[in-house]
Amino acid sequence: MKPDRPRPAQWPAGFWEALQNSQWLSDTPAWTGHAHWTLGLPEAHWQLALLSTWALWEKEPHAPRRLHLLAHTEHPPSADDWASLAVDWPAFGPLAAECAQACWGLLPGLHRLVLAQGRLQLSLWVGSSLARDAWWRSTPHQTWGQPPNPTGPASTMVRQQVFLPPSRHKQESAWPARASARPVHGSAQPILDGSQPLMEPAPPRSQTAPPILVLGSGLAGASAARALAERGFRVRVLDAGTAPAQGASGLPVGLMTPHVSGDDNPLSRLTRAGLRMVLAHAQAHLRVSEDWSPSGLLERRMSGKARRGRWPEAWLSPHPSDTWALIDAAQDWFTPASAAQHHAAGLPAPEQSQAEEPKGIWHLQAGWMKPAALVASLLNHPLIEWHGQTTATHMHAQGQSWWVHDQQGRAHEGQQVVVALGPSSAELLQKLLPQAHWPLEPLRGQVTGGVMPGPESNQMPSHPVNGLGSFLPGVPMPDGPTWWYGSTYDHSRSEPVCLSQDQDSNLSQLAILLPLLADTWHPGEAKGVGLQHQGVDTPHAGEAYPTTLDASLRNWAGVRCTTHDRLPVVGPLEGAPGVHVLTALGSRGITLGLLCAEVLASQICGEPLPIDPAVAHLLRPHRFKKSNKSLI
Repeated sequence: MKPDRPRPAQWPAGFWEALQNSQWLSDTPAWTGHAHWTLGLPEAHWQLALLSTWALWEKEPHAPRRLHLLAHTEHPPSADDWASLAVDWPAFGPLAAECAQACWGLLPGLHRLVLAQGRLQLSLWVGSSLARDAWWRSTPHQTWGQPPNPTGPASTMVRQQVFLPPSRHKQESAWPARASARPVHGSAQPILDGSQPLMEPAPPRSQTAPPILVLGSGLAGASAARALAERGFRVRVLDAGTAPAQGASGLPVGLMTPHVSGDDNPLSRLTRAGLRMVLAHAQAHLRVSEDWSPSGLLERRMSGKARRGRWPEAWLSPHPSDTWALIDAAQDWFTPASAAQHHAAGLPAPEQSQAEEPKGIWHLQAGWMKPAALVASLLNHPLIEWHGQTTATHMHAQGQSWWVHDQQGRAHEGQQVVVALGPSSAELLQKLLPQAHWPLEPLRGQVTGGVMPGPESNQMPSHPVNGLGSFLPGVPMPDGPTWWYGSTYDHSRSEPVCLSQDQDSNLSQLAILLPLLADTWHPGEAKGVGLQHQGVDTPHAGEAYPTTLDASLRNWAGVRCTTHDRLPVVGPLEGAPGVHVLTALGSRGITLGLLCAEVLASQICGEPLPIDPAVAHLLRPHRFKKSNKSLI
């Protein structure tokens, strides 16, 4: 045993022996020399196992650069649980405090928690279910407390259907490798349920290997580039614009908020996981109140509008005296909106009985963010290089590389390619796989805004409100604080033009959402004290018609990409090994971009997924098929 690792006085029975058995305390720990290591923690004392392993990993000069821990628990750990560990084990105090700060909102299901400035990631499943058991079995990992064994035992089912490429098998997998030819870089390997293709990445830090090419530098492309760069890959981003975020991601400001549904459907789970990630990034890399604001959000449940259903029953308090009280983990995300929160938006508090579904939801973790600022922060990485005015026209594979050709006849070599071009993705992918079906739909949206009224006016809400479009007040712009409302949903146009009828539609809808503002203007003109403001130029993504728009208002339009099932498209292409897709974020690019990029990067590197594999399966590109004979 090394002298700088004294044996603590009171380990749980067998705990110290398990640490020794795992070879974490030897002169040459098992993980030495590896870039990434995945370790499954024991169910009993998993929190102490996490802290002790983290502490040992931090002290190792040759430890893997990235450590991934898996754990599952019946009940989410509380702040008191971590505080008790810090008292019993003072040396782990700072680590326990960081865990306590990260462990909020742990509703039933899988959570990805980021620790140690992103170098340590914890995948924690809360609750017991068949889905949890399937996740644990299908996620390759070493077992804490057992000697690392790259050819360890596996069930017959897993042995037949789950395998890794030989090189990764030798490094970190507890699953047996199947005897087969070494796959080319980026080729998908079969797994238990087809939801987590495992890739064979090229050497990340090789100076001779070509970079990964990312096509597009909106929220999807920038997020993908950052996730890959964080894993050590060199990334080259190719974009048609003269600057990043010139398409739909050039929206002046957008909303980041989770979706709520009575059955806690996949979109609801995705948005919570995505919001957790974007909040962590914003806190580390963006300027609060300038680039983003964790302001909270009042969601009105408008009568006559399609209802999203009540809270999931699993979130409700078991106390029958308060029908709509939520468990602690749910209250970290949202609560029934209070009378004060309604009044702050100029709305009367809704009258409802204790047994009624809440008519207003307060989202504690929601707020606004400027997408262009988020994109700039994501691209700010030493392993990312950005190339503008480069429109990808077609691509082909040659050997173990992909070549992307642009409008000027130049060819760009990449070991793998990520297509993140929004609505333009379909055209490029159709050329690559002519028999495939790509139902990606362009969705034009227009927002309307203006300068905030002076402090003498008390008619403007102090926080964002949504439920019929979204109203965002107090957003700083070069000419002062502004408000914004939108967006429209236009499937009939694929050009980012600003239209006067959309401005009128936005103002009419806003009057329904916030009736206090209804008398402060008429469509086509600004009047009164509520939304009257100085004339400014009208920013927009494409051509505009300033003569038809109110000069005192500002409008912006962009074209998003969506699908009929409202879910993103994320994953590798079947029939084109080494090509991946990340698109169709719809109107939730801020909330979902980083999460979808983590899904993609985890697939490329063979790492544990940040979401339930069953949900990741719903995002795969080849879910759209014309027939069983289609390429995808």
